[in-house]
Amino acid sequence: MRPSEPLVDLAGLLGERLEVFTRRFKAAGVYRDQGEDRWVVCEGEGWSLRLRANRAHAESSMRVRSWTITFESGYPNLEAACAAVGIALTPSLDNSVTDYRSLRRPFPDPDSGRTHSLTGAIKNGAVQSVTGFDEPPDWLP
Repeated sequence: MRPSEPLVDLAGLLGERLEVFTRRFKAAGVYRDQGEDRWVVCEGEGWSLRLRANRAHAESSMRVRSWTITFESGYPNLEAACAAVGIALTPSLDNSVTDYRSLRRPFPDPDSGRTHSLTGAIKNGAVQSVTGFDEPPDWLP
């Protein structure tokens, strides 16, 4: 793997049909239904991914609503962690991770034009996981 290649490509998955994920990941993972949600868990070298999908209504297709990727080794900032999953974030003025437990950022989806929510969890001074949600940030003024 070249350094510029992401560990795994999660770009553009939020709000997409679950079939897009299945094609991209070659149906790898454990699928489990719980209530109206379908959860998918899969692992790769140095990462594990948990994804949630559901339907807007009974006749619609399953859509990816959120995902969380956890890294075996952390990243020094949210931008680096996102680059590892194929998401380009504009660098923040303060991307230090040592003073926080989590970082929250809105991020636009260039394909759909929607803005999603992104959260990075910090442990031992590094971003250990990133979660994306298919909804706009509720913490913005």
